[in-house]
Amino acid sequence: MTWIRRYRWPAAAALVAAAVAWPALHGLALPSAASAPLRPNAAVSTPAAAVAGGPAYTLDEALRQAEEHSLQLQLARVQVDRAQLNYEYTLDTTRNWGSDVVRVLQLRYNVSSIWPVSPDDRAQDTLRHTAAMGLDQAKLGLEQAHQAARLAITRAYLEWQKATALAQAQEEALARAKAQEASASAGIQAGTASRYDLLAAQAQVGAMQAALTAARSGKESARLALERLVGVPMDPTAQPAADLPGPEAAAALPQADSLVAEALKQRPEAAIARLSQAMKKEDLDLLTHDFDSGTIILSNAQIAAREADLQVQAAEADAALQVRQALLAAASAADRLKALQGAEDQAREALRLAHLRFDAGLATTTEVLGAQSALSQATASRIQAAADLAGALADIQRAAGRR
Repeated sequence: MTWIRRYRWPAAAALVAAAVAWPALHGLALPSAASAPLRPNAAVSTPAAAVAGGPAYTLDEALRQAEEHSLQLQLARVQVDRAQLNYEYTLDTTRNWGSDVVRVLQLRYNVSSIWPVSPDDRAQDTLRHTAAMGLDQAKLGLEQAHQAARLAITRAYLEWQKATALAQAQEEALARAKAQEASASAGIQAGTASRYDLLAAQAQVGAMQAALTAARSGKESARLALERLVGVPMDPTAQPAADLPGPEAAAALPQADSLVAEALKQRPEAAIARLSQAMKKEDLDLLTHDFDSGTIILSNAQIAAREADLQVQAAEADAALQVRQALLAAASAADRLKALQGAEDQAREALRLAHLRFDAGLATTTEVLGAQSALSQATASRIQAAADLAGALADIQRAAGRR
């Protein structure tokens, strides 16, 4: 009577199995990078399966190549060169008295009339000092670009790792579906399976093949996105060199308060805001010395100084918020990953038991195919959680302003 029960397979079951597996491979994209490379704080291994398809390409290698070829970093260097020229011009101009200094002052403060007094040592020193701070700002902007580039490249690399893991998981799912198809075919020959069993298994094979095609396309798309950020062509057969982290990677997250203090000290955005604040204060001091209260230029300078104060507060508040959000995301992702690893283990065990029941004539093809789909979904969810954790760990590094 067991083989009669197998006739109950509904025609839509294979489509349901495909619908369960298909979304696991879509909608999973992460947000989209002269300093040491930024890596997630995780111990990673280098499995043979990860590099079997081609040469290993490490995150360190991607960051090293980006240092030379990234368009984002090249643009930041050009901006530093411009600030250097401006600084040298200001120094050269302020070495002499006369109309050149007056023109510099007029341009800097948008004053069309003649400067009210002859340029003195005070004006000369202010121009030199603020030009030097402008150069420092540009250099901090370069460091900011470095950190942004490192984070973008790290996240692109993680996306490539995730896409590679999903493709590998889908290959395993297809192999399981083909094995069940072979089992159903053998069952027909032995008189223990129906034509419906075989059709259902074949439908799942077709769905898994389509999902594998999509997974491989996603993997190649992720590789191309990384290549674009690095700025140099990659070997099309290259493979990511390490696994995504496990929940133990978040076992020793830093304390929020200490990390916030580190961020306020090291984040280039906060340092740039403080330099701007100092420049606006020097401007205000100089203009207060040379202009009467109530004049437009002095009023504008007072507003600019207040604005700079608020910008410092905003930069520091943003830094603190980003640190706390990254820590929260990492802890949440680690907990979710741990739970999903357990769910994947349970789904794998359920599939093993379904196969045993099927072999003993106690389970239908429907049960086996359902267990296969459940395992595919659990594996995809676990991979996504691991990628989320790795991304959160990278965000912590960036939020703290670490090199």
